[in-house]
Amino acid sequence: MEQVANQLKSKNLEYAILDSLYDKDLKPSAVIDQNPKPNAKVKENRTIYLIINAFNPPEFKMPNLIDKSLRQAMMEIESYGLK
Repeated sequence: MEQVANQLKSKNLEYAILDSLYDKDLKPSAVIDQNPKPNAKVKENRTIYLIINAFNPPEFKMPNLIDKSLRQAMMEIESYGLK
């Protein structure tokens, strides 16, 4: 974000963070998407809207695995994207 802020400031542009998503393969605060898109023509003092990579993965309620077979528990764990 520091690089992005400096680059936009040097071009007399503002930025606003619209949202954050989590991608484990990207560094925290890496820009995932922007509007307008790269190489679009914009006027000075315009705002560039960003979606960045979140610092932490999303949290969710842990499923109840008690009294389930190992196979059922593993299927439920995998359905949540857990390992």
